[in-house]
Amino acid sequence: MVVDPGSPPTLIPNQRFIRGSCEHSRESLFTYIILLMIYFLYGDPGKIFQKSKDLIDNIVKKNPEADFFKLDEDSFYNFNITELISGQSLFTGKQIIYMKRLFEKTEISKGLLGKIKEISNSDNIFIIAEEKLKKPDFNKIEKNSEKTQIFEIKKETKKPKDNIFDLANCLGDKDVKKLWSLYNEKIKTSRPEEIHGILWWQIKSMLISRKTDSAKETGLNPFVFKKTKVYNSKYSDLEIEKMSNDLISMVHDSRRSGLGLDLALEKFILKL
Repeated sequence: MVVDPGSPPTLIPNQRFIRGSCEHSRESLFTYIILLMIYFLYGDPGKIFQKSKDLIDNIVKKNPEADFFKLDEDSFYNFNITELISGQSLFTGKQIIYMKRLFEKTEISKGLLGKIKEISNSDNIFIIAEEKLKKPDFNKIEKNSEKTQIFEIKKETKKPKDNIFDLANCLGDKDVKKLWSLYNEKIKTSRPEEIHGILWWQIKSMLISRKTDSAKETGLNPFVFKKTKVYNSKYSDLEIEKMSNDLISMVHDSRRSGLGLDLALEKFILKL
């Protein structure tokens, strides 16, 4: 279903949509969003990124055990997009994937646009946030999105690059001091679920690459495969297995004990 920004979408009872202010009934909107496969936010960067944050906060709140992944220009090549489209969360079967300004990058957008129908048909939730796109690219994303919101660009704003993948590199390098310092910096601007997802991705990649010498067999990007081979040399099999088990059980344990995921991550890092 494609929603024309100029007309109200068909919502379930007790929902409202006001185009001018893009305001929604807070509770009902996010009940609706959870049903969507692609939510497309376009225009003013200050507004689309804040709206993305609000959406993610509410979706994660309703699906606390879902995996969350953020893809931007810096982190895109660390992921296998096909795996994200068809993959499932460890706990709920649902994944939340936030794509930030990827379709603006020519070298990235061509491949993503070729998979836009697969993304639309995925069981996972994709939030796409873009500031400026070529009209054909915009039309293709809008056509395959369940809901589109456009925010008029009033002025240019620049956001600093978010190098959250440095956390994964520090973990791979076994640089606990730097990992701890970077964690305390990133937790101020990033969700604990995002940091957990990055660390889990690193350990999972290390486990996969440990079993073979062929990047093709793992499905990992060759660059990522080469890096994880170096990282593997710094850990024993037992250490990697323990980190994997700790990260897998962390979400459940933090919920049962009442310990916040941010504090659980702190304990994980300090015990490395």
